[in-house]
Amino acid sequence: EIQVKMKQVAPDATQQATLKECYEQNCRFAAEAIAQADFFLLATGAGWSADSGLSVYRDIANVEGWRNRNLTYKDLLDTEPETFYGFWGSCFNDYRRTHPHEGYQIVKKWRDIFFTDPNFKLKKASKLKKKLSEVKPDCTTFSKDDFEDSPGPFFIYTSNVDAHFLKAGFKRQEIHEIHGNMETWHCKSPKSCKNSLWSAPPNWQFKIDTNTMKAEIPAPDTTKEKKLENSGFGTNFPTCSHCGGLARPSVVMFSDNDVLLDPVSKAIYSSWVKTVTDEIEKNPEKKVVILEVGCGSTVPAVRFQVELLHLILGKNVTTIRVNPEFPLADGNVRDGVFLPIMNTGLETIRKIDSYLDKIFL
Repeated sequence: EIQVKMKQVAPDATQQATLKECYEQNCRFAAEAIAQADFFLLATGAGWSADSGLSVYRDIANVEGWRNRNLTYKDLLDTEPETFYGFWGSCFNDYRRTHPHEGYQIVKKWRDIFFTDPNFKLKKASKLKKKLSEVKPDCTTFSKDDFEDSPGPFFIYTSNVDAHFLKAGFKRQEIHEIHGNMETWHCKSPKSCKNSLWSAPPNWQFKIDTNTMKAEIPAPDTTKEKKLENSGFGTNFPTCSHCGGLARPSVVMFSDNDVLLDPVSKAIYSSWVKTVTDEIEKNPEKKVVILEVGCGSTVPAVRFQVELLHLILGKNVTTIRVNPEFPLADGNVRDGVFLPIMNTGLETIRKIDSYLDKIFL
């Protein structure tokens, strides 16, 4: 059993100087590793989305309307509906209004050039497909067509809930959003209702008072029949179509015991990791690159997963950690190559891409 002991430490002054001095060299090494790899995992956190102009965790509730009420992020997760939907509705609106940054398309280009092996097949694909087909249609946002097209040697593992990888055109079956996404919703009391998931309508926007940061309160429904008629996104307070109660986004909140996450993406990701590790065991010459971008210390789940995979894959893996504050390894990343790059994500992606263009393309 492999155990990861993690302790995030910012580089000291000497390490910072070395990292700045080696920036160009490390970006070139990263480009070489990507071009020579057989498998590629992109792992992203809030810093990746920040390059699109979205807030990172520590700033997401740093808005005047909430500061005036002395509310923090955690306070906003369990409050009266106008504040709850004011917060999540403003996030929803921001995610929809914001366009994914250039880095999405750069990485998609890498996928299409380097990681489209038609011979790559998920381990026990038919068994997985049968298992996934048994998931009730209203318990997943995956369609039957999604099951027909398996991921290739490329995969995305992200804690971001903005659904921007889907918006940027990546395939649903090559993305595992570990904390869910704001486009998917379910009943706020799933334990006493059905485990149904549904998607927000394409043109929906919440109505938010920007002075108070509260959602506008809809007119009350006088009967249960009227409530069910307006269910889903019939009003500014989304409701469940089964029970008429309030709805919530399918995203992991702090101290959250009621979230429903789509079970399909986790199953596909687990199968992908198993397939890659088995391939490495059979063909020790094959190589894996993990590119981690913008994963900080506030929610370290992605960093933990990346370092665990690094230990599992051993000498076959090159892990590239791009982070302006915490680029160093948190644990004992023995074997393989661990490449720390102290900078923001988009700038580094562009730099790596420029080396790929010069050297390999």
